[in-house]
Amino acid sequence: MKGFLPFLLLLIVSCKGDMEKLDDKIDLRGRTFVLNPTNDKGILTIQFMDSTCNIFEVHEFNQPWRLVNFENSNTLVLGRLMIALHQLNDSTITGLNIGEKETKLILNEKRPKWKLDKILGKWTEEIWVGIENSKIPPPPPAIPEHDTIWPPYYEIYKNKIISYCLGIDSTETQLDNSLVYFNMKKKLHTDFVGYQNSWKILDVSDSVLTIERRYTKKTFDAHTSHYLDSIETVRLIKKRKLTMAIIYS
Repeated sequence: MKGFLPFLLLLIVSCKGDMEKLDDKIDLRGRTFVLNPTNDKGILTIQFMDSTCNIFEVHEFNQPWRLVNFENSNTLVLGRLMIALHQLNDSTITGLNIGEKETKLILNEKRPKWKLDKILGKWTEEIWVGIENSKIPPPPPAIPEHDTIWPPYYEIYKNKIISYCLGIDSTETQLDNSLVYFNMKKKLHTDFVGYQNSWKILDVSDSVLTIERRYTKKTFDAHTSHYLDSIETVRLIKKRKLTMAIIYS
């Protein structure tokens, strides 16, 4: 991101000022917005909670925010950044950054494209679908009691993801209001992937969940080991419950 956006991020993570609070005429709480500078490239997706917000593209979480009264207008305060706001319609807010360089902004609300119950449940990565029918045995687990956890799958809850992959790991998560971003409280580890940092949901259907995941994996060369950060798109396939038919003669 060029121009205004690095300056914006620097101000967002700066300290707060003291201003008189204003009863919210523009309500940002519990909503997710895509913030677009009108004269620059790049966007930021911001989820507003009661007093903190998450900025997903740059992995800035729990940043303080508030609305204050500044010259009879609603002003959003993020760190030392002040943005005068105007409600354009139900889903769009225009803003003006008040500072050395005045910049017009547009905040478009990002609403869910799908329902939460379509995301929750048990999902298997596409590469593992049907692997249980292969003659190739699974690799040995680190803990012998986990030898039955095969093939790998995830169990997704509203506030938690559990990974079953010749071992069990889990992390608490925070799913944003637009049902797109999974913020993981700690990294989710599996031997095949490494340490997963976050998920972004790209598409959802009854049987396929497509995600973009950020992860860190330990790699080795001739002399040393190091960690490599990567992003990949993965298709997860819904695990179906097995049913048994009993036939009476």
